[in-house]
Amino acid sequence: NLNLTHVSTTHHHLDHAGGNSGLLLCKPDLIVCGGNSRISGVNMVVNDGTIIEIGSIIINCIETPGHTNDHICYFANDKIEETPPCIFSGDTLFIGGCGKIFEGTPSDMYESIVGKLSRLPPETLVYCGHEYTVKNLKFGLSVDPDNNYIVSKLEWANV
Repeated sequence: NLNLTHVSTTHHHLDHAGGNSGLLLCKPDLIVCGGNSRISGVNMVVNDGTIIEIGSIIINCIETPGHTNDHICYFANDKIEETPPCIFSGDTLFIGGCGKIFEGTPSDMYESIVGKLSRLPPETLVYCGHEYTVKNLKFGLSVDPDNNYIVSKLEWANV
């Protein structure tokens, strides 16, 4: 039996925030987190460094502009269970690529990925907002066909 208490919304695009209002109709006490109030249903605005505690899970909010200006990634770690930490990266970081830049700049996206997300522990599991892994890696191979890392990652993705 699970009790939904929080929804962590990465950004305002409908494919990420479109269900928030409906969830609130079903569960009015639900806490809907997001980077600003233009995100549908947000009732808890978070920013870089906001900490959310849900049971033994600690969630650190990381502002990651680039795809959108209000984009937030959620880095979660369990303070009791010995499990790897994870990042819910929305449309900032994909395996083999990143999200399209709609509102930010290439510099914003670079800083979000290289300046922030690349500093997370290496064992961090990445949960991205869409599944583009194989296409991203095939594109990478078309640019750099001799890259053995991309070859092995593509083999992994095709399993």
